Amino acid sequence: MVRKIITCIALIGLLSSCEKTIELGTLVPEGLTIYALASAGQPFVAYVSHNQSVSEAPNFYYLDYADFCDETKAYFNKTLVVKEADATLTVIGGKSYKLSFDASTSAFSCEYIPAVGDKLELTVSAPGYPTATSSTTVEQPLELTGIESIVTYDEAATPAQHAQARSLHGYDPYGADSVATITFTFKDSARQRNYYRLKVRSVGEYLSLTGTRTLYSVSDAFTSGNSIFHDKQLMKGYGEWEPFVTNVFDDHLFDGMQYTATITSRLRNEKKNYIIIELQSISPELYYYLKSYQLYRISTDDVYSTPIGLYCNINNGWGILGSTSAIRYIVK
Repeated sequence: MVRKIITCIALIGLLSSCEKTIELGTLVPEGLTIYALASAGQPFVAYVSHNQSVSEAPNFYYLDYADFCDETKAYFNKTLVVKEADATLTVIGGKSYKLSFDASTSAFSCEYIPAVGDKLELTVSAPGYPTATSSTTVEQPLELTGIESIVTYDEAATPAQHAQARSLHGYDPYGADSVATITFTFKDSARQRNYYRLKVRSVGEYLSLTGTRTLYSVSDAFTSGNSIFHDKQLMKGYGEWEPFVTNVFDDHLFDGMQYTATITSRLRNEKKNYIIIELQSISPELYYYLKSYQLYRISTDDVYSTPIGLYCNINNGWGILGSTSAIRYIVK
């Protein structure tokens, strides 16, 4: 997923009950924009791009979600991506790896696979920009225990109708109204602040029209009554996410304790469906970035909202270098 940050400086003054509008400046502070993630067991990837003032950037927010993704990705690849950069990833106390640009993904990558406990430093330079640096540490993942699930059906159909549909069609069209309630337990490490993101992906598999490829329908939204998944700042929903629900949290409510969580996820309508759960241990930098981004994404189309600054940990630049680790569980 390609993300970009647009920076600007704006000032609106109210004087003597009159509104005064000051034109947006076109000056953007120098610095590369870098989005990179060190995920334990996965290849390291970094996106490097120019930054751009809001007065120069096109407005894509009138588009629906699918068109928005396509248009912003195309714009990134054509206008913003930096291809000629010198990027190096160093494992503190270990080797350094040269990153190379892959035109098919518009990203820089290397042969190194991040491991739990690695302390990493990223250095990126490009013509016309100061050298940008950042660092992160890959945290220890937590094991989930006591995973239990129960599927309930919406009132759109009775259990007998569900059974009949499966016997006639080979799949259950009422499954779109089915939800899985999943409970699991994990143990937090004591005497240190830990940061987490819960990824819950409801997946459905089906064949393409030619029958030669397996396609997937996926949703990452879930609901929960647990207080750790509640954020009072998220006053509006986003996509399939309900207001006040977040999947990014820290351990201040259960430091060093065992915690049992319960979430609910809507099932996909395909014959083969399942749910993937990952409790990701994330770096503090990624936690603060994701928190700011979740607030930012519900504010972009509201002219009365307070401007949101995205968290950044890139020295002499913009963006984020973060890390994650997780154990994956599949609930069928």
